[in-house]
Amino acid sequence: MPQRCRSVVANLPNARKEVLPAPNHTWEPQVMASALAKFLIE
Repeated sequence: MPQRCRSVVANLPNARKEVLPAPNHTWEPQVMASALAKFLIE
């Protein structure tokens, strides 16, 4: 994760970092949908 991203996570009180599998910088729609649903439910 680039330094700027780490800095954002470190400086926002409720920020968190999550890494999704994304070969070649793309992601599967089901993986992203599951991650978004989990985020919205929490």
